[in-house]
Amino acid sequence: MLVCLALFAINAPPIYRDTLEHVLASLFYVHNAIYSRGSTLNGVTWSLEIEVQFYIVAPLLAMLFLSIRNTVVRRGVLIAAIYGCALFTQKILWATQMEAVKMSLAAYLQYFLAGFLLADLYQSGALKRANWTWDVLGLAGATMTLLTMMYWRGPLYCALPFLVLAFYCGAFRGPLLQRIFTTRPIVIIGGMCYTIYLYHVAVISVFKPIMRGLASPNAPLWVDLGIQAAVFVPLILLICSVLFVYTEKPFMGKPFWKRSRAT
Repeated sequence: MLVCLALFAINAPPIYRDTLEHVLASLFYVHNAIYSRGSTLNGVTWSLEIEVQFYIVAPLLAMLFLSIRNTVVRRGVLIAAIYGCALFTQKILWATQMEAVKMSLAAYLQYFLAGFLLADLYQSGALKRANWTWDVLGLAGATMTLLTMMYWRGPLYCALPFLVLAFYCGAFRGPLLQRIFTTRPIVIIGGMCYTIYLYHVAVISVFKPIMRGLASPNAPLWVDLGIQAAVFVPLILLICSVLFVYTEKPFMGKPFWKRSRAT
């Protein structure tokens, strides 16, 4: 956020008091709750605030999860909770004017619960055997997820967490999907995905003059988009790779003071 503030100061001085207030709200992960919208410096961090809310309640969810020892009952409760949360979001929450709540964990809890269900299935060995059925299930889940988000968001919204879950199950146990998602380039880019997500807008903003120079009002949209993607995708990957190595990767293992000199 401080890097984004510096870029903002360079591109749009001067810095006003309300800007600094937005920075403070973003640094403490409360911008959604206070302003009912994403950060003015880096709008994509709205999802990071929801993740932090999940981290806070995750121990409680885990305790409830572990307290139900019967596998069938536990999974039944999770499935019912996922559907209930999705139904609440679609039928009640979206109909209100509570924008801050719409940008909170209350509107997205079903996806985190689907993650709990995936962890349960994986840990119990339910996803142990790999066969082509998982590929079919995974591809169907991915296709239906995209179609639901693009065209059928209303009618099938309650099914979306289960469609995403189906895709993940296929990625874990489908021979074809597993081979695709374990290839080295995809693994590396997947490991950097959040760094890319957080900084790609900033990279585009910095190089906006180049983008404008590449744009042509006379060219078809797909040609214009293809030219700009050919320039900006490698640029984003390059810059975000450096940011990942120096700003995220060092925090993925043990703290440096706990590491031995040999490592």
